[in-house]
Amino acid sequence: MSVELIQFNSGEHLLGGINISEAVCTEGDIVFNESYTVVGVTLEGAHIHATYDLRVIGSIRAGAITVNGSMTVDGDVEADTIVCRGKFICTGTVKAASIEFGNFACANSLVCKELRASGNIFIHTTIDTDTLLEVDGLVVAGEGVLGDGTFKAKATIANEYYEFIGDCESNVFEISTMSFAVEHHQEIVTPPQDDLQHISIDTAITTFNDVCSKTFEQWNDLEESDLIDQVHLMISKLPDIHPVGEIIELISDLSYQREISNFRDYFYVLYAKKVFPQNLANYETMAPVLNEMFNTAKQKVNDMPFKATDITDFARSIYILSKYYSDLPISLEDGADKIFSSIGIRFSTVEHAWRTQNGRL
Repeated sequence: MSVELIQFNSGEHLLGGINISEAVCTEGDIVFNESYTVVGVTLEGAHIHATYDLRVIGSIRAGAITVNGSMTVDGDVEADTIVCRGKFICTGTVKAASIEFGNFACANSLVCKELRASGNIFIHTTIDTDTLLEVDGLVVAGEGVLGDGTFKAKATIANEYYEFIGDCESNVFEISTMSFAVEHHQEIVTPPQDDLQHISIDTAITTFNDVCSKTFEQWNDLEESDLIDQVHLMISKLPDIHPVGEIIELISDLSYQREISNFRDYFYVLYAKKVFPQNLANYETMAPVLNEMFNTAKQKVNDMPFKATDITDFARSIYILSKYYSDLPISLEDGADKIFSSIGIRFSTVEHAWRTQNGRL
């Protein structure tokens, strides 16, 4: 490992106006002077400082982490101290002695000695704090809360248990011990409440299709903008399928163009062909895109560039590729290479890093 200070200024590769870089490991400090997306197994340094937003597709290890903007990590975060003044989102486990969040924070699990936050905290599984948790907003734990010391929050919702030992200055609601009345006037039927935490994206899409098939006859005479509003209303009451709302808008926009020329758009149309119920797929502005335009684009996939507008596009395209690669006119490897090459990284590099870390891809 090197020990020199590493600084990242404006880079050569951009995605949605955001600088892109591969992860580095150093015993010295790392400074990001612009908003950055970092891709790699682990970003590691003594002190990692970001002047604006920082997105890491991988994990982070550091003595101290300071982010003046928002921070998103698709992996784990381990540090002595974490300060994030914007939104904080982590798909893995967050471990730190001291944490300070200036805004909304969300993580899979959280283990710390002290945590202070100005906004709401949402944790998918457990919160374990040793000395102090002081939150100005709401605390939600998908499984439960553990710890000792002092616990302060506007309100706390624990799905299964609340086992904090110490001083508690919060209204605590343990969902597993509560009962709820069922309202019978809902327009849209959702899966049973007990199953929501276990529902998969495929089950959610099936539910969407069932509901859509039952209501579509009422939509046939709607203007396109009203149809899109109705789909957004429906999916707002169903779990895990919010991308459908954005994709139907993209399909609508494509209907006014002559061709599909972006490999990202091709992915989204493929996804729509797989998940849209037949009645919705046959709507007058959906059908031309899902049929004629898609079939024409299928012959030109080899020459199509991949252009994402943001990191969400990037991640969703990888998901669609992994799920429906057998329906592509090119190989899985060629499809992945198009995606990663758009940020200046060959898929072979990603594959090698993954195999080195995990043994297989």
